[in-house]
Amino acid sequence: MALPGVGLSSLEDAVMNLVKLVKPGGWIQLVEMQWQDWDAGPVLQEFQQAMRQLVGMVTNGQGVDMRKSLTALFEKAGLTKIQHAIIDVPVGFKAKDDVRELSLQSMFATASFATATLKTLQPVELEADIDSLPARLVGELRKTGGSYKLFALWAQKPEFC
Repeated sequence: MALPGVGLSSLEDAVMNLVKLVKPGGWIQLVEMQWQDWDAGPVLQEFQQAMRQLVGMVTNGQGVDMRKSLTALFEKAGLTKIQHAIIDVPVGFKAKDDVRELSLQSMFATASFATATLKTLQPVELEADIDSLPARLVGELRKTGGSYKLFALWAQKPEFC
């Protein structure tokens, strides 16, 4: 989940520079947010909207819904054996017992960072009450749980390139 940090640099430049670091025959894997099909109650939906807006703002629109564009960039870079998987990440009540509390802490920390950053960037529109979002999110997830999705995209660099 590093590509939203590319800022105003192009996503293509970032990916091509990462591919250059892969030795011939080596593999590259990127894991980023999959924005569709979350198992989300109303507050997790507010969080999702806030995160989408934040990622869109800090990447000038490049960092939202990246799987198809990254696949095309992998192809353009000459990578082979391109594959992906969608990963469901349960949080709160729906997480396994041994990681439930950690998932809540992680979501609180992420929501706190996101809301602080959004307040600094002053988005044009944001429907969520961002000041109370972290606490409301943890309350909802503790009671009913939810899940978000990630995608992993991987490919191999040809031996001779």
